[in-house]
Amino acid sequence: MDKNKRLQQLEKEWARLDALALQDDELILNGAITKAEAIRRSRQYAARRQEIETEANKLRGIE
Repeated sequence: MDKNKRLQQLEKEWARLDALALQDDELILNGAITKAEAIRRSRQYAARRQEIETEANKLRGIE
């Protein structure tokens, strides 16, 4: 896969994770999920963001 295309995919996934985090904030306010569940999800999102950042840096030649 082309390096630039992969970077674009990673950027889209990062944006998707941001949207999910915002959605979780609304779900907490509406009482649809607990704070504990939101924290668990937030940790998952953070872990995936770290993976994305690592991969993107490798593609950019930054290590």
